[in-house]
Amino acid sequence: MILSATPNETYIFRTDTLRFTYVNQSALDNLGYTLEDMQAMTPIDIEPEMTKASFRELVNPLLTGKQAQCIFQTVHQRKNGSTYSVEVYLQVVGEGKERTFLAFICDITERKQEEHCQATQYAITRLLSSAKNLEEIAQYIMQTICKALSWDVGALWKVDEETRVLRCIEVWQEKADCAQFIECTRQNTFAIGVGLPGRVWKNNKVEWIIDVGWDSNFPRIAAATSAGLRAAFAFPIGSRDRLYGVMEFFATTLREPDKKLLDLMEGLAGQMSQFLDRKQSEESLHYAKNKAEAAARERAEILAAVEAFFICVNGEGAVTTWTPRAETIFGISLEKALGQPFTELPIQWSWKEVAVAMEKANDTINSIRIEKIRLAHQNGKEVFLKLTVSPICDDRGVTYVFMGEDISDRLALEHDLVQAQKLESIGHLAAGIAHEINTPTQFVGDNIRFLADCFSDLAAVLDRHRVLLSSAKAGTCAPDLIEACEAEARRVDLDYLTEEVPKAIAQSSEGVTRIATIVRAMKEFAHPGNDEKACVDLNKDIESTVTVARNEWKYIADLTTDLAPDLPLVPCLLGQFNQVILNMIVNATHAIADVVKSTGAKGTISIATRSMDGWAASLGTWSRLRRIFTCLNYGPLKLPPCCLRSAASFCQSRFSRRCIEERSLRARSPSSSSSIRLWPTTCLSRFRA
Repeated sequence: MILSATPNETYIFRTDTLRFTYVNQSALDNLGYTLEDMQAMTPIDIEPEMTKASFRELVNPLLTGKQAQCIFQTVHQRKNGSTYSVEVYLQVVGEGKERTFLAFICDITERKQEEHCQATQYAITRLLSSAKNLEEIAQYIMQTICKALSWDVGALWKVDEETRVLRCIEVWQEKADCAQFIECTRQNTFAIGVGLPGRVWKNNKVEWIIDVGWDSNFPRIAAATSAGLRAAFAFPIGSRDRLYGVMEFFATTLREPDKKLLDLMEGLAGQMSQFLDRKQSEESLHYAKNKAEAAARERAEILAAVEAFFICVNGEGAVTTWTPRAETIFGISLEKALGQPFTELPIQWSWKEVAVAMEKANDTINSIRIEKIRLAHQNGKEVFLKLTVSPICDDRGVTYVFMGEDISDRLALEHDLVQAQKLESIGHLAAGIAHEINTPTQFVGDNIRFLADCFSDLAAVLDRHRVLLSSAKAGTCAPDLIEACEAEARRVDLDYLTEEVPKAIAQSSEGVTRIATIVRAMKEFAHPGNDEKACVDLNKDIESTVTVARNEWKYIADLTTDLAPDLPLVPCLLGQFNQVILNMIVNATHAIADVVKSTGAKGTISIATRSMDGWAASLGTWSRLRRIFTCLNYGPLKLPPCCLRSAASFCQSRFSRRCIEERSLRARSPSSSSSIRLWPTTCLSRFRA
């Protein structure tokens, strides 16, 4: 009666056959067997970890009397296949043949679970404390849980934010024969509510399956059954209000939902969520810090590397900002500039221009630009700056921000570009110039060959006369010698040679002069010129340009020049002037070509220069119609319809309209106190069909 009433399991079994002879009701209830079932069984049948040999070895000290009692821990297996941990107190009772084994069994499942749970929680806490992210420790977390709590397979699923499905990113396994299930797990994705991971995602709580083989919402049932997997559970891993993923586990035995295990998993899920929140916060702080540092570095790099310099001058006139570029351009260090009166800094530029710009910026509260200001550098180098003065008004007054850049290289590039454009024009005219040179070269060559032949004939005549002269000196003048001289003179047509040779020489001289003129015109036109204005003879430059462009216009129009001989020297940029004249001639040629087209007629281009009241004026190719003449005080201009049509055609020319300068170029004559004005835009073309 006492053994039957105890809550612990009690077993009595034989020492020889190990068959049970007595099993109390608590044991029967826990194992799920009847007494008749148990009487046909041995301890080996309910202890899967034991074999008959290992059990005999365990109880041998009791049978030999070396030990009175044997205490050990093992696992009992129920009829339904589930297991639980027990602690066994085993001893031998009775004498002789009546000896039997008496075993008292304590169910230590809860204690074991508590120990395993504490160990698992501690191990995972230690892993999370030193991890950088969850992925790098996922394998260790799953291994810890499986080994501590006797699960066989673990998998980590992560939410794919783009496709909104769960994907398996890590797997850990204890069993060696579940490769097919693992492959199936890696290849599958689950939407919300689908499969065990999808259910956890949907419900956001721990889910438990006693036997996956009987679960209707488990798509991997075939692979799991083949691998011998039975029980399963999974728990969510979230970060704040967002689900990060799901961690699931499988066992090869059936397992009833365990409240303590579920509580442990919820606790672990909370730990991982806190870990993710902490890492997210750390990443946010790290990102914000890096962004701020990057912004600071970027600002510093921009200020250090940007071509422009920045200078701030407060309302008291002191320098408050002096960038590295300003140090480089002005040769004044930051320490020497900060806090100093701006106007007292040793900057060799036009302070008057700067002061005027500051005053204008203060009056208009707008940015004022100085397109080009000359700066004499301390090392003797001269540079040009583009400067912008911007006012900033606040309670402390007006702060001036000076932003500028060194445009010396740009001006040099612009100069090179002008020269390149000139060379491009020369290249365009090269074929025509070659033709212009080829024509006089041909007739010079022909004349030279003609003169060579003439020289041979004259040499023959001279030889005959030399023989006759020798005979005359000797006192005899044979008639046959005289006849020979006359015959030779008739053969070479001496009268013809006397008349034509001077003409050939004159033509050759003219051809050489023509070639020299073209070459000299090309040389003058292609001359790069200087950055400074120089006094030039406009008539000479116009003639050179007309010569260079001859092949462009000679088939389309007749070009006439009426150049005033009393035109004074005019200071200008020679290269740019030549380019303007060339563009005007070429554009006028194309405009005339558009008018005459295939009629065979030719137009007329007239270029004239005049000295009017001490001003030099160039009247030539038509440009911007009435507006230009009006702004130059010519008053309204009346043109015949044919001129207007031709001018309109010119304005539609495919060449650049920027070839004509709209502003007048003013200068002083170096030989006179009177002013000289060059108007390359006040040019009128007369067209006729």
